[in-house]
Amino acid sequence: MNTIALSQTLSTPSAVTDPAQIKSKPDAQVERNLEIEKLYMARAIGDTAWSPDGNAIAFVSNISGRNNLWLVPAQGGWPTQLTVSDQRQTSPSWSPDGKWIAYASDYDGDEQWDIFLVSPKTGQVVNVTKNRDISEEGPTWS
Repeated sequence: MNTIALSQTLSTPSAVTDPAQIKSKPDAQVERNLEIEKLYMARAIGDTAWSPDGNAIAFVSNISGRNNLWLVPAQGGWPTQLTVSDQRQTSPSWSPDGKWIAYASDYDGDEQWDIFLVSPKTGQVVNVTKNRDISEEGPTWS
């Protein structure tokens, strides 16, 4: 087996440390200042899980400002928010029949995670562990 290695030196972009220097040209004609707050509006998407039939993807995102569960069609489209909570959620895991999505949630913000189920059809949420003594995380179906 032959291997080819390539090396390239790229120019280092200069950093902007003064927010007053940040400019944008949205229409390539008019320069305007960007508001520094808008640079921090990025949202995160992670913890993805394909539905058993391959038609949907469950994921965790802070699109709404908190890490909640969302559902998007596999062929694309706008996501639907499955859970609405001020508490963090993570680790979506589809049931083999696709009727439920298990996930972990820091239910009272005390780092004592519980395992919940949410119906992708109705949005019904059920806390299946309700245990304040043990932190349950990483649900998996068998």
